[in-house]
Amino acid sequence: MSAALLFFDGIGIGEDDPEKNPFARYRSKFFRAFIDGNNFRAEYDGIIVPTDATLDVPGYPQSATGQTAIFTGVNAAEIMQGHINGLPTPTLRKVLLSESIFLKLKKLGKKSNICKRLFETLF
Repeated sequence: MSAALLFFDGIGIGEDDPEKNPFARYRSKFFRAFIDGNNFRAEYDGIIVPTDATLDVPGYPQSATGQTAIFTGVNAAEIMQGHINGLPTPTLRKVLLSESIFLKLKKLGKKSNICKRLFETLF
């Protein structure tokens, strides 16, 4: 079995509120494909998962803590006591190296593709 995860930094589906969300304001095909009123369409239930990128930490979500959370499942913003933008700090690098999805897959005897080598090169 294979899986691909795609994340677009800084873009979310958001609320169906034209005052807050450009996808709702301009009724883009992207937004309409997933949302019917305020609910996800049934055919995307479990495939498209609404998430709160703040991770229960005040402030705007940022790249360093958000992407660390995505790659590890660890609430990086909580560890850092706030959202951190840009590249991971030394603390976040330690989390990435000890808790990465690639490490977890390896421990389960699974293989991951070239992204793993890229990830290890960067961190």
